[in-house]
Amino acid sequence: MPLGQHGLADKPASALLGGPHEEMVNSGRTLTPISAIVCSKFTFWIFCFLILPPHVVSITKSPRDWTTLLIDTELGVGLWYEYPGEVRDWPLREKVLGDPYDYEEDEEQAEWRGECGAWSIPDFFEVLKDQFRKLKFVPKSPCAVVDVYISEGVAFPDMIEMLQGIYREHGWPDMEKYRKKDCLKAVQKALKERYPRLADSDWVEEE
Repeated sequence: MPLGQHGLADKPASALLGGPHEEMVNSGRTLTPISAIVCSKFTFWIFCFLILPPHVVSITKSPRDWTTLLIDTELGVGLWYEYPGEVRDWPLREKVLGDPYDYEEDEEQAEWRGECGAWSIPDFFEVLKDQFRKLKFVPKSPCAVVDVYISEGVAFPDMIEMLQGIYREHGWPDMEKYRKKDCLKAVQKALKERYPRLADSDWVEEE
């Protein structure tokens, strides 16, 4: 359905991005879990399809308030949108690009880029690998990851600690000792017992 039918066509994407969530916060109202998810997914759609240029693609599939990782195929860099302070202040690898207002003429584009950490592609993936080694990014299944910075990681810190403990018990991060199959089974078992709503219903045990 065209945006014009919703009265959105004449509004800048940055205004749409903060729209319903910002309004409810400022009015003192509390988002219900369902409305928060709808709002989150809507704003993520706005971000990916109305703000990001075609040469910038997301490598994560998640609601807007979860970690967003991007690849800029034109500039040849990896971007971590709204990356956490500890990565900002003590980066594992040297960041690139500098102030986006120095090279980006479109203010809206410069605005979101200013919220990103940017690295060369090889360094970008080294930064992400380091997050997994330190269990800042914690896999819930072969396809789903929760992190310590936002979303479930903040809402359920005890769950994060539980998962981190399971991985360490199974040898992580020593790849010679890590027992992947047993670890993932233990992760799913613990989630289903203690956090059933957060378990990965699509996960199928390997034979």
